[in-house]
Amino acid sequence: HSALRTAREVCGSKHARVALAHNSIGNFHFCHGNFPLAKESYVTALNIYKSLVGPDHVFVAITLGNIGTLYWRLGDFEKAESDLEESLRIHRLCVDGTDDNAEVAAALHNLGIVRFLMKNYEGAMDVLARAHKARRNLFGGDNLDVSRSIDALGSVYLMLGDEVKAMTCHREALRVKHVLLGHCHPSLVATMMNIAKVYRMQGDLARAVLGYEEAFEMQKTIYPEWDRLEDVGVTIHTVGFTYMLKKDYRKAMDAFEQTATIYTAAGLSCDDKRVVALNESKSKIKLIVTRV
Repeated sequence: HSALRTAREVCGSKHARVALAHNSIGNFHFCHGNFPLAKESYVTALNIYKSLVGPDHVFVAITLGNIGTLYWRLGDFEKAESDLEESLRIHRLCVDGTDDNAEVAAALHNLGIVRFLMKNYEGAMDVLARAHKARRNLFGGDNLDVSRSIDALGSVYLMLGDEVKAMTCHREALRVKHVLLGHCHPSLVATMMNIAKVYRMQGDLARAVLGYEEAFEMQKTIYPEWDRLEDVGVTIHTVGFTYMLKKDYRKAMDAFEQTATIYTAAGLSCDDKRVVALNESKSKIKLIVTRV
């Protein structure tokens, strides 16, 4: 806000420095979950950039990417896809149509994630494969962005029914992350969860539950003060769900009760989709036990 005030005083209200300050404020609000304020700042930045440099400038593309990611987090995937597609178009226009550019590769990756969430798996595969190829061309094999792309590809392969390719992708992503991040990092947890999910889809529930529990233990190490409680809760809920598939209903219910305690501590409301999913899981267990 101080930078914004200074930019306005020195340059006036319609200047690139003012737009940059709005974008930075938007990023701050986004990272802290204040999405309405983030949107307000991003839209202000976008309007200033368009008035200064026109609609097909890299600054416009970056800001549209921010807005698209915001809609993604809000669950409005159609608006997210639209803004991310336009961001990608402008980024590619600015670099003569190539994918081998860091900003273009990032835009491809983000668009792929949104299409995956929309269950458009073929569309997601198209852009994620391009993102992965571009990042490998730019950064080589052992790079964090490359590992994220191949991890995302693994999730798409799993949804398309190719469990072997999915496992290969996730294991390669985990290998790279171990090289770059060590053996205890939130990004490792995400990939470990993906590998456990492949085991679960393959019907290997013993390995799946071990993988989920290992991820849970790593989260407790990463967040010793029980920060990011929602993420920890999702993991232990998944542990319980896998125990339920194994028909070990006592361990499943223990995990669900632990999840409920975590969600309460996190302050999640009763209509939060994670709480709703948990209550549905608990109801299923109670129904099964009653029938037995």
